[in-house]
Amino acid sequence: MRDYFDLKNLPVLENYGRTLQVSSFDRKADNGDFGQYLYQDADGAMVLFDETGKGCIKSIWATNATEETTLFFYFDGSATPQYTVSLMGLFTGGVPELSGVGNSFEDRGHYDEADTRAGNCFIPIPYTKGLKITATGKLDNIYYHIMYEKYTDDVDITDAGSKSPAFDQAFAGESPVPEAYTFEKTLILPSGYTDAGKLEQPGVITAFVVRIPKETDLSQIQLDISWDGELISQVAAPLLYMFSQPFGFAEIHSHALDVHMEGDQIVMSLYLPMPFWKSAGITLVNLSDTPVELTLQLSVEENLYTPSETGYFHADFRRGQTELFEDWLIGSFFGRGHIIGVIQTCHGGQYCEGNEHFYINGSRTPQINGTGTEDFYLGCYWPNQKYDSPCAGCINDVYLMNDSTLKGAFKYPAGYYRFLHDMPIRFMDGIRLEIQHGAVGQTYSYYSSLCLSYRRPDSLFTQTDFICVGSEASREQHGY
Repeated sequence: MRDYFDLKNLPVLENYGRTLQVSSFDRKADNGDFGQYLYQDADGAMVLFDETGKGCIKSIWATNATEETTLFFYFDGSATPQYTVSLMGLFTGGVPELSGVGNSFEDRGHYDEADTRAGNCFIPIPYTKGLKITATGKLDNIYYHIMYEKYTDDVDITDAGSKSPAFDQAFAGESPVPEAYTFEKTLILPSGYTDAGKLEQPGVITAFVVRIPKETDLSQIQLDISWDGELISQVAAPLLYMFSQPFGFAEIHSHALDVHMEGDQIVMSLYLPMPFWKSAGITLVNLSDTPVELTLQLSVEENLYTPSETGYFHADFRRGQTELFEDWLIGSFFGRGHIIGVIQTCHGGQYCEGNEHFYINGSRTPQINGTGTEDFYLGCYWPNQKYDSPCAGCINDVYLMNDSTLKGAFKYPAGYYRFLHDMPIRFMDGIRLEIQHGAVGQTYSYYSSLCLSYRRPDSLFTQTDFICVGSEASREQHGY
């Protein structure tokens, strides 16, 4: 079992299980994404989660959590719950095994000036033969999602419930800091393309750092990176988006990302490993007529990854106008890999209620189906307060930006980031990531999104047979 809070594990592609989610999304697609459960148990309790076999819950998010809702955790077919705890207690130390670092209950929203708090538990909950979670009490207004992995029987989950030093470091607000930078260059970027650096031997970029004077405008600077001589850049995005800075400087202290001031300079650091086996070509593009000065620092370490088991780092950017009743496309990718982050901005309309829909391995229904855009980013009840955490953050507070009025919050674009250290969204034969804008995709909004992933072009699926239902001979051959 790989610990993805240990960032060096992120490029390694695994295929030992499926990544899934259950949530309170409205099964009728009418935006009533609360008080929805899998089914009602024989004893009258509502069932939030019910899986057989081997697996592990990676994170639990919920809002409207109070002492009036009681949860029961039944492990491995037991008729007696191992944990009995209120929904609020789940996030506030009510279960000793799930308390402490990695569990929180925090203010994350402003909706009608209400006290809106989101609970987030990132402490893994492994199970060997199954797990069932039921709820009683106040149930009609609960929003929740549970992200989990489902494993084959041969997967060893002995240490699946352990918190690693990297986990503790992440939730202490610490980012890895390189001992030294092996590449450093100050650049004056004229209009057009500038070759910022060419690395001609195998390596792994473990720190990608940009330093600028605080008044520098990077809004027109694009970043392109090509690994191992590929003609099409695997990283192609506005430079500021790579550091979750779509609106200019915003201080962030996350695990994979840190942005802060040092004297009169802004220092932006990204710590997602970027392995390559032949070369790395870094190009910066200035789309304006004004020269821009910046300093690029890289920490490059020895590449010890096995190529066939490792994905190239990709950053795929999109922006534009939303289309009525069509989900916003975050990205659609073939091959195998996993999604490890999304950075998004939203402007116009009631975008906050849009649910994420992630279609994995060609599925026609989403395996990841959420309850709202702000919920995917682990907040609740838009407009959201500014927050940053190891796995998610809200970049700006649009409520405070317009004198604390709900109506005024619509005047400004909101920005979010989500790093999936808890559970990268794994795929073996392609993935399509979409998110609604508004309750049912009904708003005229302007969106942008940057999807971060590790990918390889080859699929792990192979065709073993096929049937042509229009052919009598094919039907007969297959007993159809």
